[in-house]
Amino acid sequence: MAGAPWNAALALLPAWWRGRSPRLRATLAACAALAAVVAAAAAFALRDTSLPLFAGTLRPAQVAEVGDRLASWGIPFRTSADNVEVPRALRRATLLRLALAGVPQRPLPSSLETLADAGPLTPDRVLEVRQRAGLEGEIAQSLRTLEGIFDARVIIAPGHAATFADEAATPATASVRISPRAGSALDAARVQAVRAFVAAAVPGLLPERVQVLDDRGEAFDAATAAPGEDSLEARLQSALDRVEGLGATLVRVHVVRADDARELLLRRIVPAGGALRSESAQEEYRNGGGAYRSGHNAAQDGSDEREERAQLPSGRIRRVSIAVFVDRSRAGDLSKIRELVEGAAAVDPRRGDEVRVEALEFAHPLPVTPRSPVPLLLAALLPALLVGASLIVAALLARPLAALLAEALRGAGLRRAVERTPPPLAEARRLRAALDVEPPHAAAAVISALPASTAVAVLDLYPAEERERIVRRMATARADAIPSLESILGKYS
Repeated sequence: MAGAPWNAALALLPAWWRGRSPRLRATLAACAALAAVVAAAAAFALRDTSLPLFAGTLRPAQVAEVGDRLASWGIPFRTSADNVEVPRALRRATLLRLALAGVPQRPLPSSLETLADAGPLTPDRVLEVRQRAGLEGEIAQSLRTLEGIFDARVIIAPGHAATFADEAATPATASVRISPRAGSALDAARVQAVRAFVAAAVPGLLPERVQVLDDRGEAFDAATAAPGEDSLEARLQSALDRVEGLGATLVRVHVVRADDARELLLRRIVPAGGALRSESAQEEYRNGGGAYRSGHNAAQDGSDEREERAQLPSGRIRRVSIAVFVDRSRAGDLSKIRELVEGAAAVDPRRGDEVRVEALEFAHPLPVTPRSPVPLLLAALLPALLVGASLIVAALLARPLAALLAEALRGAGLRRAVERTPPPLAEARRLRAALDVEPPHAAAAVISALPASTAVAVLDLYPAEERERIVRRMATARADAIPSLESILGKYS
């Protein structure tokens, strides 16, 4: 049978183990324990601990956006068709950083996606709505690529021609909501460019019919064309960051505007020609000082009175207050910073504008920095290191283990050869005579320790009844009180 040699080898293994020296057995046990530890560590290091980063599915563009951001932060990740996987320990912190950075942006439909399932039986009204939705998404996606714009939302209201003679046509309009990036603000030129871009993308849409809003819902119009708090604050902060460094200053701007519209009347008196009033004096001496004459003349000329009217609309700037906080640990020349702010903001002291620059102690929280990739790299290399260490240990122990294995195989081969070789009849009779005076249990213990061929030859010399008793005794375990084969044979040698 195929399993007979293996069963025989397993049966011989305990005897072979007991026959080894204690030092060799300790070495083999240590090698086995080391191999088990290496295998367990490799299995622990190679286990997959990655989790999907988002609960829902992502679009390919969003997967690429998240992958680019994680790569720039040095966070290990693995992308799939509709999600991004990160290590379990980094999932919560990664989601927080992505949320603060506004990544990924909301998906925007394109014309190809909105019209992908359209068929020949799709109503024209449905096709029109889908085409307009795709156009809105493509315009918003294009606005996202402009400098200083983080996100955009576009809504188009198509125009309708007059159906009846007494009905007026409805022109096309559009609304655009723009979310600027941190530190950026919309100015008049950029808003006009956005209006022109949206109007050019929609047939029949005029730029003046495009309404642009910010995140706060405030419309950009001519009344707010002057620099507001956000734009002025962003410009000042950007200039100070370039000069003093990031985080060294903090700028806050407050613009006080007039809530009411006023009409200003100015009256000026202008001379009709020349001066309004002229005076002259004369003195004269005659006859060597005997006669003296003096005179005083005054002339009043005409004048014109003129009136000028000026319209002061609501929303005009009354006063600008600027506060600059400077980190005391990184503070430079405060007077230079003040001059820079006054020049950049066009501060007018006659209007009541105020600039204050103060050096204060800034709080310095620990920055949120990406974890070092060294531990992750070591974790990735740990299986290779363990395999290499195990190979080195195996190479060091290969020669003694090979020698031990060869000796064990040679001993097993010799034992099988002895068992298969029938012993001489004289040897079997000598053993039978030596066991004749022993009780059945002692004879059974001794015969069970003999090779199979020798034990069969000795049992054949017993009578049937006695042989049966010995065989039954051989099925029980041998006690330590039973003498060994050498001691029994020594009595008759």
